[in-house]
Amino acid sequence: MLENMSSQNKKLASGVALIISVIFSVSSQIPNSSADNQLVTTFPPLKQIKSGILARDVQCSQGLILVLKSENDSPACVKETSFTKLLSRGWAKQVSDNTQTGTKIVTLEQNNQAISLKKGKSFLLKLGDSHDWSVDITNQTVVSRVMNVMVIRGAQGLYQAHNIGTTTLAATGDPICYKETPRCLAPSIMFRLGINVTQ
Repeated sequence: MLENMSSQNKKLASGVALIISVIFSVSSQIPNSSADNQLVTTFPPLKQIKSGILARDVQCSQGLILVLKSENDSPACVKETSFTKLLSRGWAKQVSDNTQTGTKIVTLEQNNQAISLKKGKSFLLKLGDSHDWSVDITNQTVVSRVMNVMVIRGAQGLYQAHNIGTTTLAATGDPICYKETPRCLAPSIMFRLGINVTQ
């Protein structure tokens, strides 16, 4: 009987080892969802176009902004620091008529500046994801955030102009490391944008 139990223990141990082996081999083949999301956003724009995505719907990697080349309307992903220069030189044009971006993208480069917006038009506030942003608008009857709209990574929301007038958008960006223990000593960023809504 003792010999029989030992044989059963060996079978049980080998069965457990087999199950563990199967679990590890299966779990190593399950894709990591965050890695999959990164793969989607890192395909080059032309590869996305060839897969059937419209030029205005091309997704760029983090830190890059979608523009269309002026000469042929082909999509390109450019650094935020190059974005304004390329637009001013006529090499690229901003993507318009996109359901997410409306006609404007507001970035950190526009800090302490003002924009004009026609009534009914919208803009995407894209200050990046290196900070935890809280946004406030002084007069929300003029401009307010569009609710229940998903925005691209690094964006703080889609904002729409409702009435003629002026308002100010103020945002405070706390470094992500504020949530860590011990809390980091990096400074917060203050962002301010004047908005003038016309007919």
